[in-house]
Amino acid sequence: MSLDDRYKLVRMLKLCYNCLKGKHFANNCRKPKACTVSDCNVKHNILLHSWSKPGFDHAATQPSVNCAATKGSMIKNCLGIIPVLVKGRNGNSCKTFALLDDGADKTLCDERLLQKLNIASKPVTFEMSTVSSSGSTIHGQEVDLQVKAIDGNGNVSLKKVWSVKKLPISARSAAENVDIRKLSYLADIQIPSTDLTEVMLLIGTDSPNAHIPLEVRSGNENQPYAIRSRLGWAIRGPIEDTHASNVINVHFEEARDVLLQRQLERMWTSDFDDRAREDKNGLSIEDKEAMKMMESSITQENGHFKLGLPWRDRETTLPNNMVLAHARLQQLKRKLSSNETLHKMYTTTVNDYIEKGYAKEVTNIESKSKRVWYLPHHPITNENKPGKVRVVFDCASNTGQRNVLDEELGISETDTEIKKEIAVHATTNNAIDNLLGYFSDWIKLRRAIAWFRRFKIYCRNRYLGHHLPCNSGNLNVTELREATDEILAHVQMSYFSDEITNLKKAKPVKKGSRIASLNPVLVNELIRSKGRLNYDLSTCPVILPNKHHVTTLIIRYYHETTGHVGKQQVLAASREKYWILKGSSAVKTVIDRCVPCKRQHGPFCKQQMAPLLEEQMTADKPPFTFVGVDYFGPLNVKLGRSVVKRYGCLFTCLTTRAVHIEIAHSLNTDSFISAFQRFTSRRGIPERSTVIMEQISLAVKSNFKKNIEQWNKATISNYMLHKDIIWTFNPPYASHRGGAWERMIRSTRNIFKALINQQLLSDEQLLTFMAETERIMNDRPITAISDDCRDLPVLTPNMLLLMKSNTSTPQGVFDKKDIYAKRWWKQIQHLANEFWKRWLREYLPTLQQRRKWQREERDVEIDDIVLVADERIQRGQWPLGRIVEVTRSRDGHIRSCVVKTSQSHILRPINKLCLLECSK
Repeated sequence: MSLDDRYKLVRMLKLCYNCLKGKHFANNCRKPKACTVSDCNVKHNILLHSWSKPGFDHAATQPSVNCAATKGSMIKNCLGIIPVLVKGRNGNSCKTFALLDDGADKTLCDERLLQKLNIASKPVTFEMSTVSSSGSTIHGQEVDLQVKAIDGNGNVSLKKVWSVKKLPISARSAAENVDIRKLSYLADIQIPSTDLTEVMLLIGTDSPNAHIPLEVRSGNENQPYAIRSRLGWAIRGPIEDTHASNVINVHFEEARDVLLQRQLERMWTSDFDDRAREDKNGLSIEDKEAMKMMESSITQENGHFKLGLPWRDRETTLPNNMVLAHARLQQLKRKLSSNETLHKMYTTTVNDYIEKGYAKEVTNIESKSKRVWYLPHHPITNENKPGKVRVVFDCASNTGQRNVLDEELGISETDTEIKKEIAVHATTNNAIDNLLGYFSDWIKLRRAIAWFRRFKIYCRNRYLGHHLPCNSGNLNVTELREATDEILAHVQMSYFSDEITNLKKAKPVKKGSRIASLNPVLVNELIRSKGRLNYDLSTCPVILPNKHHVTTLIIRYYHETTGHVGKQQVLAASREKYWILKGSSAVKTVIDRCVPCKRQHGPFCKQQMAPLLEEQMTADKPPFTFVGVDYFGPLNVKLGRSVVKRYGCLFTCLTTRAVHIEIAHSLNTDSFISAFQRFTSRRGIPERSTVIMEQISLAVKSNFKKNIEQWNKATISNYMLHKDIIWTFNPPYASHRGGAWERMIRSTRNIFKALINQQLLSDEQLLTFMAETERIMNDRPITAISDDCRDLPVLTPNMLLLMKSNTSTPQGVFDKKDIYAKRWWKQIQHLANEFWKRWLREYLPTLQQRRKWQREERDVEIDDIVLVADERIQRGQWPLGRIVEVTRSRDGHIRSCVVKTSQSHILRPINKLCLLECSK
């Protein structure tokens, strides 16, 4: 199809000349110019371009054969071709012609030369541009060669030689001895005689040793010249060809229709340019992991493909959004009940999903998974498609805690549709704001703007032809002041444009303006606050907004120059020149983000108090079914004339708060297992035991902690596994996780100090004392004491341990003979039932209230920079760390994590970490 026919077709179909789509003009086309010809300024498609230059015949679509016959010339042009000996690393060698090409920037060889040498090479891909082509991609080989002159007098090493399929160089351009005999100044030059017929090596300028001229001989104007290099003599220039005869050179070429195919490829690339650019971008690590997971999870069920979701964390626990989904369902129910037609269409659509297998009913097992997310849905109708309704699932519904799509699923940030959507929205960021946001220091920002202004003035004077003297050297005070005023003027224009307009017109600002109470005045294009104490307008403070980046830099500057002082002092210092709106909160925000201040005074991370464990709320279980274990000590004991150390091992019932104390003779693993065996022999085997790797010692803490940490956890875990006991360790330094038994250790210490003081006990006395201490602690009340004498006695752990009827007669109907019966097991059972009734009614409700840590806080995340607390050294020497692993608790919050420091990886609770920099 000719160019005219294409134009006629486009006009007939009323298409755009640029995109060949839609019914709009090319001037209104939103797509970029589709014509890729560099010197074409017309906005049209490349298929409508008029190719007027030679070599671009657009009308010819059929293959054509062109034949031209010319008489052979009697003159040949020598190109500096010389015979050389090429040698490879394997020792193989062969002779060939080599062209010394000063216009080539790379050394090339014919692939046939590599075949003759039979040397090893590595693949390489490169682009080659010549006079006739702008650039073509070539897949070749890369080798290192050694080149010698035929006579053996010189050699050159060629590094990284690239191969091509064939070098289009004729050996007829090489000079021979008979050609230069008639030239007296070249008559004594001897060119080695060879029977070579191919030029298989082109030496470019990347091998300069081969081009260094050692001797040059030249004749008159337009006569050839000779250059001697390390590889021998090279003749360049026109020479009479003595071997030439009346030979007719016939050049045959067949023009194939490849131009139209190229144009279609260009049009395709232009129409799908976004996709082409997307393909060039490599996949990120997250994308590769998501692709790997999706490829491994794809299955086919009942003729349909099933694909897993790309979870960022496969062990994540989603919050329960059942309440939100149910509320949305009730809204949908009310909406459908008011529109019967919509109700029928929506019901039909949902039933169709179920029949086709797109949706199914969730089973009870699936609903109890830790990764269940209920999707609210609602109908969408289209006026252009009556009778049809579309179901929209709101996957981005937010529970107030997290968003599944944004946080838990790996969504690609290079989606083509998203990029197109962004492309049609104009940015609201000002270029000056981007420049100001680049700087993080007020002084550097002022100096940079001053340099920009000086350069701007210089360029303006040059453009206008003004030969005015310009400043040179260092910046002066005037330039810094002018730069500061220009920065502040831009900030005020961004926030107070209406106020500036009114003040320029000598009108007062509106009463609802944020700066109306500051009595603003316009002085040298800056809004200043004319207060009751200011008479000189130039000294009035400049009014600034509280949320601009420049304001943050100014506050940070005063905070650092005043020695990181408090809020009030920083605010007072800044108000000498600037009046910041809501200055107190703005200064507090900057100080709270100051890293040096965080390192010295920053608070520790915290999270809402975790809900009670299931074992702490389980009634009707024997005492010490769920146990917490901790060590305390050392306790000095007199053994003969020597003093030895003993350690207390305290077992706490997590349900009844009863206490059992054993004495351990050492801190090794075997001693603990022995103490645990004595405990289980008296109290029974527990279901779950939790040990905290933290201590409350009476003497040397460091040695105590070191010995505890040297426990063989594997040995203890295997022993507990043999006893069918669930055994867990709490993180180090997390004493708050074992508050129940930590408080018992404190009580034990108080009793020990009150009764024993500094006296040394023997082993027998220590055992007796610990038994007495255990009795006293188990007699403590766990419910509130009433002032009414008619109330029941307070609830104590010993009421269940000893099964003594120290309670008054309970209210209600019961069999009195069970109390006074000779069958004591009935009386014991009755007392146990009464204990658990009162435990559920009086004690358990007291655990409902959170005494502290009442609000939900931000969870720490991977790559957060933290300060790791260490009680052994001062705070200024605490090590920095980066969070590399987090552990979520049952309620989905993070309360412990692994921190990487300069020394090692350590496990710490969040209350021992001070957050310095967030990862996001």
